[in-house]
Amino acid sequence: MYSAWAEGRDLIEWMVVCNVAQLMRGRDNFVDYCGLDIGGFYSDWTHPISMIQRYIKQHFPHFERNWSQQINPLLYALGTSKARYNYQHVLTATEKNKLALLLDELVNMMSSKRDELEGDLDFEWTRQSAISMQLAENYYRNYEHMSTDDITKKFEGLNGREIAMANNILWRLNLDCSNERSRSEQKKMIVINHAIHTKTATQYQDEIWGHFVPMGQMVKQMLNAKSAKEGNKQTVFNIGMIYGGGTFWDKWQRPNERIVAKIPPPKDDGLEATMKKVSEKSGIKNFFLHWETAPSDAFVYLQSVTTIRENDYFIRAFPLEWNGCIYLDHVTHATPDDGVKYRMN
Repeated sequence: MYSAWAEGRDLIEWMVVCNVAQLMRGRDNFVDYCGLDIGGFYSDWTHPISMIQRYIKQHFPHFERNWSQQINPLLYALGTSKARYNYQHVLTATEKNKLALLLDELVNMMSSKRDELEGDLDFEWTRQSAISMQLAENYYRNYEHMSTDDITKKFEGLNGREIAMANNILWRLNLDCSNERSRSEQKKMIVINHAIHTKTATQYQDEIWGHFVPMGQMVKQMLNAKSAKEGNKQTVFNIGMIYGGGTFWDKWQRPNERIVAKIPPPKDDGLEATMKKVSEKSGIKNFFLHWETAPSDAFVYLQSVTTIRENDYFIRAFPLEWNGCIYLDHVTHATPDDGVKYRMN
């Protein structure tokens, strides 16, 4: 987010300024930023794996030597720009299984050292990076099944990435190394993601998504169960976001092919149409609705499955999957900040 989009860079640089101000005032109410998605999940495994190798070479050299000799040829085959494609079309079945086994070995080794390295923040980040790459391989395997196996896709969902993101959220919330213990009890997290991932219920989403279990559902279930057990209040507050119209980046995953495109109209029976009526009736273009404040006769609708637009495709959801929803009348595409020139459609 930092390298590709100006808005993301502005947000992270604001966090730095905020933390400096807190430090100068003698406070420790700092703001951290971390990406929760799978490392290198679209394109390049070399950087995240090399960071892991650097750490284990320093602390576990005998393991690193043997492990790197086996995984480096697989990294070369995955390449640095089309890792998911190369996994599916270049690696053999034997190589895919070997990659999974090597990542299992790495995670098991790191986990076995956790007690003796308790409080080492570098170790915790390296271990979680290893788990993320293990889950990236699981996602690739999941994606391959969903995109090529007509029998499997009847019973599966594209959930590998959701599991990884939920895992990373829970890890970061539970991270309690020695330099963080003083503020761990007051820790709060804001997760920003597409609506498809923040949903908190499962529906069959057609085609590649299948029987989809979103990240938001996994996190909400785990954290709210923990809160109930400890006698605390709800710990997850989900906010959805939809919009009336505007522009977006089509083919955003491929920088050299990206074009600015007009967002297609929503479906007549979608949540956007309902929120548009609220906007027109109230005269307010942009607003937030907390569903708990909705009239009682609205709850039948709020619990009914409808469609929600995600740029140029639609998903199934019901409004009460979120605690409330933001409506924006008009949105514009993000500002690229990665030096790549783009076309306007």
